[in-house]
Amino acid sequence: MRRSTPPGRTPTRRPGSTADSSPAPSDDIAVANRLAAAVFGHALDELAPQTRRLLTALDAQVAAISAERGCPRSAVRFTRRELRAWTGWSDFQVHVHLTRLVALDYVIAHGRRRSDGFGYELLYDGQGEDGAPFVLGLVDVAALPAAVAALPHGYDAPQSPTNGDRTAPWSPHPARLSPFLAPS
Repeated sequence: MRRSTPPGRTPTRRPGSTADSSPAPSDDIAVANRLAAAVFGHALDELAPQTRRLLTALDAQVAAISAERGCPRSAVRFTRRELRAWTGWSDFQVHVHLTRLVALDYVIAHGRRRSDGFGYELLYDGQGEDGAPFVLGLVDVAALPAAVAALPHGYDAPQSPTNGDRTAPWSPHPARLSPFLAPS
């Protein structure tokens, strides 16, 4: 992949940086996505038939709930009990195949409070139905310009806190200076 500066533009560097910090062109990201899918990707054909059936049913159910609630798919959480009700499978079947999907990162388990068990989130979003290998979580090149434009400070947002007490503004605990290090 190329990382060159467009003609007529000088490369920008942050203080102390030795690498070119200009963003990668969209076509480079698309090539990287295809390469990652070819090298690291998995195909749905690698799943056991029952596990793939559960993944397909889960994908359809999460899509329906997402459309009904008007929320993104990542906001839909479900339990094993709900999954048993949706599929009509036994607890053992759901446990075995959901554990496989969690191990393969198609589903992520979220711990819940007060020993309520786990809530699950489907990370799979319908890729690979054609049998081609894919990698979950890669950025969609077509949606990238809109995502960058939606950032509050654009591409070059400050990465470190600049306030005087040297803690991140979102930190719940302010930093306290030792009396030995306090300015006199």
